[in-house]
Amino acid sequence: MNGDANPVSLLFSMQHLRVFFLLALLALCLPASALDAANKTLATPSLVLDTTAIVPGKTFNAGVKLVMAPGWHTYWQFGGDAGAPTKIKWSLPPGFTAGPIQWPIPKARQEEGDLLTYVYEDEVLLLVEIRAPENLLPGEITLKADVSWLACKETCIPGSGPVSLTLPSQSQTTPANAQLFGSWKTRLPKAEAPPFPVQWTLGEKEIRIRVSGIAPDNKIEFFPLPPSTDFQLGHPKISAAAADGTRTISFSVEGTGSAQAPWAGVLVTEKPGNPSEGWSISAASAASAASAASAASAASAAPALKPSARTS
Repeated sequence: MNGDANPVSLLFSMQHLRVFFLLALLALCLPASALDAANKTLATPSLVLDTTAIVPGKTFNAGVKLVMAPGWHTYWQFGGDAGAPTKIKWSLPPGFTAGPIQWPIPKARQEEGDLLTYVYEDEVLLLVEIRAPENLLPGEITLKADVSWLACKETCIPGSGPVSLTLPSQSQTTPANAQLFGSWKTRLPKAEAPPFPVQWTLGEKEIRIRVSGIAPDNKIEFFPLPPSTDFQLGHPKISAAAADGTRTISFSVEGTGSAQAPWAGVLVTEKPGNPSEGWSISAASAASAASAASAASAASAAPALKPSARTS
């Protein structure tokens, strides 16, 4: 099963499409030998696992590690105004299945020409859960993938390369690369609802997200995930914190049906002197949470029914 990024990962703002193609054209103008050399040095891929063996029927974590040359970067699942995400095309033995890429929280990068992109610098570990089949026989198992990426600095150069790793199949295993996987798992956005209220207001021309319950001195960031290529986004703006810490994130939208679209994103907070934390948020989840809270409030406010008197 292919663990490529979902369709939203192919998005980038149409208003900057010309810039992206100009960068790509510059790369195409380079001699083939220069492109090949750049392909091997600007980003180096490798495959790592969190296990020393593959156990039948069990799930383990694979990580595609990309180490970038100094000053170069690759892209998050949504590149922003330009760029394209890294892709992983798995070649797995029969019966193995790979989940989607788990994307660490990126860095917002302001570039020349008022371009806002979402990137990884220095290195990144893209995690993917892989499940082995129940009927896996003992022996050597080789996992392979073709990795492709776009590396950018002053210009952008596409790169690709194979990764592979061979492990034994056996009934027991021990953890591997615990520090590496543990470090990158802390940089993943949390799937559970954030511990503070988030309210979405979806309009045809603007999306607004009200965030409350966060201390005024805490920093927040928002990384949008557009629902489809039908929409073009403006840069997210975050209002100054109110006395109680409430802030509003807003960004303009071009496209039809914005008010009904399944908008999502990653919300990141950072307390002074502490590491940042991120949550995957969506308009649908916020609406469900609000509906559940409203129902619970109505139930608690309803008068209790008195037991009927029994007559003998």
